[in-house]
Amino acid sequence: SVLGGLEPVLVAGSEVGQTCLEAVAIPQGIDSTHYCPGDPARARRKLGLPVDARIIGCAGPASAVEPLLQAIFRLQPNVHIALFGAAASVSHHRPRIRRLNLEERVHILGPWADPVLIYQAIDAYFHGGSSDECPRAVLAAQAAGKPVVALLPARPETLCPEVCHLLPPQFGPGITAALRSVLARGPGTASREFVARNWGIARMIDGYADLFFRVLGADTRLAAIS
Repeated sequence: SVLGGLEPVLVAGSEVGQTCLEAVAIPQGIDSTHYCPGDPARARRKLGLPVDARIIGCAGPASAVEPLLQAIFRLQPNVHIALFGAAASVSHHRPRIRRLNLEERVHILGPWADPVLIYQAIDAYFHGGSSDECPRAVLAAQAAGKPVVALLPARPETLCPEVCHLLPPQFGPGITAALRSVLARGPGTASREFVARNWGIARMIDGYADLFFRVLGADTRLAAIS
């Protein structure tokens, strides 16, 4: 048959996956021309967020909301949370939000909210533990120039070592301290440069191009170059 001579190729989204699965590693790529810094005040006005607050964004998973609520309760009153994506499905957290008197500090953004605007509006991003070792939201937030606090099993390779923190899920005091640290530091260019250098979409395209030529053979590469 036509497919009889083909050998399947397993593709992993990280070098860790390559080692575990004996696969070809092609890193996920983020388009940093799409996820980019912008005017925070303008973005907040469009999203209905307070202009004068310090805002921590969180897109998920839903389980990330609880440690974030515990942390925000210990931070300054002007620190707010913007929940979107999977983290916005937190109806079971509303009673706890009321008990903690955090209704004015927790903003649940609907599915219509533009993630690009959200990353521009926030001061920092928090990602709770999930099964994804390379969370796309973590890369997108950094591409927008924002520092990140992430919980394991996110990989250290996905975080800018200059401005980001990686912590174990149960380390409550550490989460609060890390969020306080990144808020004090504020946005900058280090995380964006880190993503462009290590997780840019160009690297992903090059990886798939190499895989294409690997499957079809060296003669195909030479013909394409010529």
